Amino acid sequence: MEDRRSHFLAHCLAKNMLADHVEGIDGPGSVISHEASGRPVVACGTELSISHSVSSVAVAVTHSGVVGVDVEDLSRANDVAAVRDIMCSQSELRIVHEEGCDEIDLLRLWVAKEALVKIGAVTLDGFRRADLSALLLNGPVSTQVNRRWWSATCGEVDLTVWRDSRCVGAVARAAWRGCSQVSTTERV
Repeated sequence: MEDRRSHFLAHCLAKNMLADHVEGIDGPGSVISHEASGRPVVACGTELSISHSVSSVAVAVTHSGVVGVDVEDLSRANDVAAVRDIMCSQSELRIVHEEGCDEIDLLRLWVAKEALVKIGAVTLDGFRRADLSALLLNGPVSTQVNRRWWSATCGEVDLTVWRDSRCVGAVARAAWRGCSQVSTTERV
């Protein structure tokens, strides 16, 4: 039931964000359908990506190019730590061991790589080929109360990763394609 609520909230947020870019929240351009892969699409040509966890949802919208967003609850960090060796590149594994990175650091890598999957930059079985060591080495580029932001690039893709009191999330977009609008919300 919680997953259904998060799914509904994520789609409501996506519709509201689309209303800013198309002819209104009830117009034909704001109808969200899904490809066989599960990727959300809209008829107006605006690209969007939707992700949800138990406590949070994230939506990214752009007019050009593709955009991918992923969000995971902090409680999932142990699950991701269990797949560390098949998720991390050799460089990332070395940093994890040398710098003493924790499960939340690995969760940051996971959501960043999931966002890359959603734009087709990597595949799930290619996680190890995407080296995002910069996310582990660099401190946050911005901090707010209970929220931190990191940025990195992977080839020609810009990544922004955030962490707050409930979740870790990431958005990926092509560096040459213009900006995207991202919105997140926490379920209360």
